[in-house]
Amino acid sequence: LTDEYGFYFPLEFTVSTKEKGGMKDPALLAAIHAFQQEAEQHPLVGHSVSLADFVKKIHGVLKPDDNPFPATRMAAAQEILLYTVQDDDGLDPYVTRDGQYGHVVFKTQFLSGYETGEVVAHLLKLGRKHLQGKAQIDPAGYMPLYVKLIGYALATQITGFSIAFGTIFVFMLLLFRQVKTTLLSVLPNLFPVAIIAALLAVSRIDLDFGTASIAAILLGIVVDDTIHMVFRLRHELAAAPDDPGGAVRAAIKETGHAIITTSLVLCLGFSTLMLAQARTVVYFGMFRVAAVAGALLADLLFLPALIYRFSRGGAAKVKGD
Repeated sequence: LTDEYGFYFPLEFTVSTKEKGGMKDPALLAAIHAFQQEAEQHPLVGHSVSLADFVKKIHGVLKPDDNPFPATRMAAAQEILLYTVQDDDGLDPYVTRDGQYGHVVFKTQFLSGYETGEVVAHLLKLGRKHLQGKAQIDPAGYMPLYVKLIGYALATQITGFSIAFGTIFVFMLLLFRQVKTTLLSVLPNLFPVAIIAALLAVSRIDLDFGTASIAAILLGIVVDDTIHMVFRLRHELAAAPDDPGGAVRAAIKETGHAIITTSLVLCLGFSTLMLAQARTVVYFGMFRVAAVAGALLADLLFLPALIYRFSRGGAAKVKGD
């Protein structure tokens, strides 16, 4: 979208002065303009708009002197009034009617939550440098709240994953009624989570609200195939306790087709998310596809090998070998 429409995503900042009409101070307007110029040098920031842009444009048309801004607050107030005569509410998004508060809007690319947090912190640092002693600047709008939500999601992702893992373990324990079987069933479901962690590290993709929630959500999806495989393995092992290898092959032959089919359906469904414009959604779909594929391999290869190794007949064969 950036290539087609340019920089379009807004990052907003509020400029607060100590008195009514403070935004009409020429020194403050010049400082805001200098802040905007330096901020626009950032590669992820496009253009910006503030009251300073309107005053500079009007002053340039009138050309009373060679300065980019009026020399006095009275002259600035007159030029602002001249603009409002033409468009009474045209400056409302950028300055309050009493002139005490202003608004600076930067247009950026559509960024991930982590990138947005970095850009907001960078712009805030520049703003405080230029406006020091003249006004206070603070982030405004939806994005700072979104960044805080992402920070909260990242800080609690371990807790969320632990709760999801513990809940699934308890329900599987109630289902299988055996601690060993439950442990063997849960372990393969950690394999797709490890795949996600490895992909994030190798591709250097930052965690955000979408990617941080993948691991906890993923457990609830992939455990379904695991339950089907474990039940079939237990059935086949009970029917042929002295032939664990044959029981494993029979279970894979009987349940493998269904597991492969459901995994393919999930992969195709999640792959549609990779067509989205938002990178967070693309990453969400991409990692889900990789994780479901990894879970399929774990259920068809890793899980039967564990069951075979720790079944009575399989353990005897390993010791005999």
